Amino acid sequence: MRVRKTLPERRENGGRWNEIAVLYRNNSQSRAIEDALRRRDVPYRIYSGHSFYDRKEIKDLVAYFRLIVNPRDNEALRRIINTPARGIGAVTVARVAAVAAERGVSMWEVLEGTGSEQVPELKTAAKKLADFTGLIRSLSLERSTKPLHEFGLEVATRSGLIGSYRMNPSPESENALENINELLSSMQNFKEERIVLAYEEDDGEADAEPTVEEWLQNISLMTDMDKDDPEDRNKVTLMTVHSAKGLEYKFVYIVGLEENLFPSQRAAESPDGMEEERRLFYVALTRA
Repeated sequence: MRVRKTLPERRENGGRWNEIAVLYRNNSQSRAIEDALRRRDVPYRIYSGHSFYDRKEIKDLVAYFRLIVNPRDNEALRRIINTPARGIGAVTVARVAAVAAERGVSMWEVLEGTGSEQVPELKTAAKKLADFTGLIRSLSLERSTKPLHEFGLEVATRSGLIGSYRMNPSPESENALENINELLSSMQNFKEERIVLAYEEDDGEADAEPTVEEWLQNISLMTDMDKDDPEDRNKVTLMTVHSAKGLEYKFVYIVGLEENLFPSQRAAESPDGMEEERRLFYVALTRA
């Protein structure tokens, strides 16, 4: 999608952002589109859904990276200490928070002492807490030894997030896995974009491997752009083709028309599936 030339041209020619819709087959595709629009200061909204970075599985995985980089991030720790479930209940988490507040330290510093008699309030959960802290420590040590994308896959796997969705197959789990894979792909894309930028600026750092910290900072800058006026309706609409039924726009962009994506790989396995994909494509075309 040539965002740089097409969407801004509509704006310059007197059009309004809310006259434009971008349609895609799967929710996971929105990540690349959102990033591109943010970089070009094009306002947008997700119709009948969440922004890519607001989806639960994405917030969970990003929280792992945040805690690995900064163990004193209490918000990230609270989010993932029992995600996926590892037998550390809300009562235990509340005790950790209470001890941390009482001692004036971070929750992580409390967890580091659970292997001894320093925190008797958490003695019964000491083993589970120690396993969690061991996981984070181990991943933290690895982050500077592997390429960004490879390390991302390591975190998504060893954290148990990928396994938890695979163990409970459902359309929701399948979507979550697609979104996790898309986030991991964004790590590779981040590296490739840095290489292009380095060559353009001739700064001699084209081969430098980006760090997790740099990638997180980039995500933070992107998501900060979402904090605009919620009452402002003049935005490009992003949505799946399924969500677009019954709606009309002056300009419609259909993206991701690629083999095994639209039409989907599963649909290609049967005549009925392909016919459904044709109907969906007809829906997309007739939104304009």
